[in-house]
Amino acid sequence: MGGGMRLIISLVMVVGSPIAYFSISEYNPLTEEEQRISMTAEQEIALGLQAAPEMAQQYASMMPSHLNVKLL
Repeated sequence: MGGGMRLIISLVMVVGSPIAYFSISEYNPLTEEEQRISMTAEQEIALGLQAAPEMAQQYASMMPSHLNVKLL
């Protein structure tokens, strides 16, 4: 009996996952394409702000020297 329940749960996940993935889409006017995202614009901005200091440190050596002075 337990194996049958696992099969049913697996089938629900296999069928439900693509439906959920393709149902969450948003039009991006900049790229003129549909994007499939699972976070709000506010969450995306917060994630970018959280990652910004690490990215600035990681890629600072790749920036032109006149921009590095402004960062300091």
